[in-house]
Amino acid sequence: MFKNIIIPNNEETKFVFFSGKGGVGKTTVSASTAVWLADQGYRTLIVSTDLQLSLNDVFGQDIRSEPTSITGISNLKAVSIDTGESIERHRKKIMETLEMVDPNSLLLKQIKDDKRTDCGCAQAAVYEFSEYLNKDKDYDIIVFDTAPVGSTLEKIGAQTKYVLGILNQLEVKKRLIEELGELELKEQTEALKKIKQEDERAIDNLRSDRTSFIMVMIPEGMPLVELERNIPVLENDYNIPIRGIVINNILPEQERSSTDFWRTKWAMQNKYINLTYQKFKDKEIGKVPLLETEVLSLKKLKIIGEYLYGGD
Repeated sequence: MFKNIIIPNNEETKFVFFSGKGGVGKTTVSASTAVWLADQGYRTLIVSTDLQLSLNDVFGQDIRSEPTSITGISNLKAVSIDTGESIERHRKKIMETLEMVDPNSLLLKQIKDDKRTDCGCAQAAVYEFSEYLNKDKDYDIIVFDTAPVGSTLEKIGAQTKYVLGILNQLEVKKRLIEELGELELKEQTEALKKIKQEDERAIDNLRSDRTSFIMVMIPEGMPLVELERNIPVLENDYNIPIRGIVINNILPEQERSSTDFWRTKWAMQNKYINLTYQKFKDKEIGKVPLLETEVLSLKKLKIIGEYLYGGD
């Protein structure tokens, strides 16, 4: 059953990540998942790195960087992470070191630019994941409505590797010892090694049974292509198993033949639903109907949760 891939099965905190092309409903599905889990009695936190603060709209509350209790749902808290602050906080040591040893490097420019672009959301999700791995068990399960793809993981690994490589160059090390002193250089290097270890630990935990990585799509061509591109990279290159796929916004059965427009629409959706089942036979697949209104209330979120995981 689809719910089995999200339910905690041991004493360790469970992590669930939702990924997919923009506009497929990741926030809706992740919020519905968090509400369903909280209703089952699990102490649940949902974490968003969305620049648009979508959780605020979904729950109708002001949700910022500190865990906020969701009105009407016991056991559920939410956090909206400032992507720029998260990246700057976790990359500060790398930026400081690069400014000393390679101030004109392209990598330094890229790190500074990341915090101002949407592409930093998945990167921030990994950094926050790393933070929560180090915290006490305040929650049974933590849901992330953004997840890293292969390019994000490659970028994270390359940054510390590049800087540590520069620090190991003999001429650079000699200059820095003269400028900083041997003790200060050692502290800088150890700090960078710690960042590298934390990044690697986060990625290792993405591969573990503690984590469920779920892809979200709508039954159209481009979202399916996105899955076909990203799933093999995550599974084959990074050994991160994709536990399931959610097909969102499926036309309700009663509407599929009501007019020529909906018949044509349903024929397209049915084609891509069938292709998804054919191409990903080894995945758990959950289906969510298109509702008549936006999912901006607990009632609607619970409806989505019931379709995915079971309920009244």
